[in-house]
Order: sequence, then structure tokens, then C-alpha cells
Amino acid sequence: MGLTTIFNLNMTMGQSNDSTPLGFARGYTVDTAYQAGQYAGFKTEILSYNDGTYKGTIHFQAMLDGSTAEVAVLGGTGSFRGVRGWGIVTQVLASPPYTVYQHNLKFMK
Repeated sequence: MGLTTIFNLNMTMGQSNDSTPLGFARGYTVDTAYQAGQYAGFKTEILSYNDGTYKGTIHFQAMLDGSTAEVAVLGGTGSFRGVRGWGIVTQVLASPPYTVYQHNLKFMK
């Protein structure tokens, strides 16, 4: 069994919808399950970021197996051109119709 999800989400400084806008996240996930109760997935995401100081995109990918994923930062554009690194993406709120994810990224250039 499998499922593909395409997303385009607002990105803000905090969890509130009224928090300072920073850009948006867009990408897709491919979810698979070989047996009932098992879950694995793949995610690719591009963050379009602009906080007034830094502006550009950050591209990362991850294997998914729960509500927290370690991601590989593969590159970027603008202020993030040539960046590499890693990070943790954690689901911090799931209250339909809203889901909130926290991105903690570490860069090496």
C-alpha cells in the first residue's frame, strides 16, 4: 500500500497563525506500508525563506518512520547557496485541519 502527499504550507516564526511570516514550505512525501502497522516514507522539501536578513531556498530530504525525522540538507539558493547540513523535523501539533512542524536545521558551508 502507498500514498503520495503534495504540500504547500505557510512557514512562520512560531506555532500561531498570527506569528511572523517567514515564507513557505513545499514538497512531497511518499508513504509505504508493507504490512499492517508498519510505516515508512520518503520526504523531499524546499523551504522558501525570507526573514528580512536571509532570503533564499533550502532543499532537504529524509526517510520517515514516525513524527520526528532526521533530514539531510542538500543545498540552497540565495543566502543559502551551496549550503549543506542536517536537521530534525518534529510534528508538534496535529489538530485537524492544522498540523504544525518544527524545523531545527544545522548548516555547514
